Amino acid sequence: MASELAAGPRLDRNLVVLASAGTGKTRKLVDTYIDLLERGADPLRIVAVTFTEKAAAEMRGRIRDRLYSRTGTRWLKALAVLP
Repeated sequence: MASELAAGPRLDRNLVVLASAGTGKTRKLVDTYIDLLERGADPLRIVAVTFTEKAAAEMRGRIRDRLYSRTGTRWLKALAVLP
């Protein structure tokens, strides 16, 4: 199990993050989203869901920040599909 977690999220499975407030759920979702993109996942096939609009906006902002910090045109598609 630990080796699976260290390898990153699998592209053929769903990931659910359930935890209390302030435990790093948004960071985990952003890290997973970026990891999936780096491993070649189509950004149009990634769904990230939160419970509030505020959390969703924060997650989008963090994803944008992480993508803008990368170089190359590879990330433009991911940026273009973010609402």
